[in-house]
Amino acid sequence: MIMMTLRRTAFALLLALCLSPVGAMAQDDAASAPFAQLRAAYAARDAAAAAAAYAPDARYIEAYDSERPTIITGRGAIERHLRSFLERLPAGAPIDLNFRSIRAARGRVTGLYRIRFGTGPTARTLFGRFSTRLGADGFVQDISSSADRAAFEDASGPLMFANDDEELDPLYYAPLTGSWRRADGCRWTVTRSVRRLYLLDECSGAWRGLTRVSGRDWRAGDRIVDTQAASPVHFLVDGRLSVDGVVAAAESDIARDTVNFAGPAGVLAGTLYRPIDGSAKPRAAIVLVHGSGPQDRDGYASIIQLLALRLSRAGLVVLAFDKRGVGGSAGDWTSAGFPDLAADANAAMRFVRAQAGVDSTRVGIGGSSQAGWIAARSVVDGGAPAFVLLIGAAGSAMNVEEQNLYNTGVQMRCAGFSPDQVRLALDQQAAFFAARRDPARLPELQAATASAAAPANAALNDWLFPADISPPLQPQWYDVLDTGFEPLPIWRTYQGPMLLLFSEYDDSTPTLAALRRVSTIQRTNVTVTTIPGAQHIGLATDNVCRGDVSALAGFAPGFWEAIEGWIAATDGVDLAHE
Repeated sequence: MIMMTLRRTAFALLLALCLSPVGAMAQDDAASAPFAQLRAAYAARDAAAAAAAYAPDARYIEAYDSERPTIITGRGAIERHLRSFLERLPAGAPIDLNFRSIRAARGRVTGLYRIRFGTGPTARTLFGRFSTRLGADGFVQDISSSADRAAFEDASGPLMFANDDEELDPLYYAPLTGSWRRADGCRWTVTRSVRRLYLLDECSGAWRGLTRVSGRDWRAGDRIVDTQAASPVHFLVDGRLSVDGVVAAAESDIARDTVNFAGPAGVLAGTLYRPIDGSAKPRAAIVLVHGSGPQDRDGYASIIQLLALRLSRAGLVVLAFDKRGVGGSAGDWTSAGFPDLAADANAAMRFVRAQAGVDSTRVGIGGSSQAGWIAARSVVDGGAPAFVLLIGAAGSAMNVEEQNLYNTGVQMRCAGFSPDQVRLALDQQAAFFAARRDPARLPELQAATASAAAPANAALNDWLFPADISPPLQPQWYDVLDTGFEPLPIWRTYQGPMLLLFSEYDDSTPTLAALRRVSTIQRTNVTVTTIPGAQHIGLATDNVCRGDVSALAGFAPGFWEAIEGWIAATDGVDLAHE
């Protein structure tokens, strides 16, 4: 079978990689060379380069649970074995090897491996154990045996390669997320982003990023990213959660189902959250869409998953899905403009409306940051959301050009640039956008660029856009997104209930300007709220220059209360219940 052949060949190469303990690799380039050589060879599908790491008379032994042992002897035989396998793999599928829990004792190195090949919905992952010996001419023996996802993730220690970029496998880590109730009545909620777990104490508001020790053992610090994290966090095998020795029982008030549905660019994958409270009445529902970048169903810093859990607990059915080209969703987010992303959101709303137990007339849309423009485009394109919930969304009142200029100004001032330097950079960016709208204004862009890029202003180079408007070889975000798209006229005519939640110290959305503009939406069912002492996604801060998530420690008081209170009763209509 092809699947079994894949497993065998993966072990044949991967075992050869693991010849030094991780600690030794960090200090000895010579010891790390075989690992890097074979990782690169496998990624390049080069069987000869991979086999060159073996001794001429090397022995490779397969000892899988479900098969009779197989022995391959000699570098030439190993090369033929690898070549035969690589030729059968889908053309162009990227291949990534990695290892964990490497141990060296008495001349033998053991550990676990993982191989991923392909991306998106067609990606596959295999796991195994290895035990190998190294001689003067290369790898002289390796033995492969069976392992699974849980064994690889349960193991302690970092990945051997690119640990800083490790993505937490959702099939293993998603079941570790959820809520736990302590004896004092307070709740802990654990969520997952692409690379980190987060722990929210719903009584104190403290929100802490967790540092991995092993799959079930983590450490929490005093803020979201804390290199001195010391508080032990253990996911116990019986489903309970222990934090600093305090144990809490898992709650089971929310059902989560993995779903797939048709999108314009192919299958979209997500999670459907349903409240479990015994009610048989049809429920309102909400589709959560993403901010910018390659976000999966859990979102940047897991804010989508946290919203999904809180909104579901408030009584809504919630759908969160992977952005196209991310996680299990097909497509390519890098080439997707607002119409494409809105089409995905509209497909998600159609899917939710068809679900049993959902009131199809009460399906809304929500999200943070870039989600504002996507939601507005959804309305234009007939998505017909019943209500809208936007957090820190410039897309409630202004276009991308205005938002980008505001954000650039904030970042430069916070970085210590002078007012004159900020003005030069913003004038150049504004001229760039103007020339894109009207090529006759190209001379203005060239003049602004010459002023900003003068030798005396070398420090500004990283803040400037190109000096021309010719199509680039690789499209940039401003080529993909409609930077002049105006959402405010859409929200003035939209008739459903809206919550527009802003933050006092938002470094991405100009709150005061947005508030002035949305005040022109003359409807009683529009709720506009500003959270004091909050940054872009609602975390507590004391100024606009302290908006980076990693340095913060919790949500601003009133943030969640504003959302959940609005859900409970908006414009006299209870969204959570009949």
